[in-house]
Amino acid sequence: MSAPPNRAGAQSESATGAHVAVQHQSAPGAGLCGPGDDASSAVERAAARIELAGGWVSFDYRVRESTAAELLDTSARTLRNWRESGWGPVYVCADRARITYRLADLLAWISSRSIDPARH
Repeated sequence: MSAPPNRAGAQSESATGAHVAVQHQSAPGAGLCGPGDDASSAVERAAARIELAGGWVSFDYRVRESTAAELLDTSARTLRNWRESGWGPVYVCADRARITYRLADLLAWISSRSIDPARH
């Protein structure tokens, strides 16, 4: 059974086989953060969507590399390349084999990459 597409019509399949709808918006206040929302409520909503799709979210809102890659619409290999070159979102390294990403860091990184065409 397929998950319903999000407003942008995008769906992706996670490593668990569950569909996670990820909304990519560049407008301030769009996507996971609504007008008047703070970052913590956006993180909580993102975590709930990931868990609903069968993904793992830690007690402190960290996700696995595969989920982070899916949220960023890239591959886990690209995230590894970014880490090796010193670029990309902040990550948590328990050891070389266990890399996780805090949802707050991922959302902040996405926000920092937004470009307003009117100012560009």
